[in-house]
Amino acid sequence: MDEEQLQELVLTALKLVRYDCEHQTAAGPLYLAEGTFDSPADELRAYIRQEYAAWAAAR
Repeated sequence: MDEEQLQELVLTALKLVRYDCEHQTAAGPLYLAEGTFDSPADELRAYIRQEYAAWAAAR
């Protein structure tokens, strides 16, 4: 994965975090009050996995 793809991936994850914060739609116990480009990768990764698991279970 090159740097541009990585940046796009992080920006997409941050969009989900912001949306969930604004609409209070987080699906699990892990809640990120604010996501920024400087957020730790482990926190973003865990949050995205949580949200994906909830989405996949609902399908």
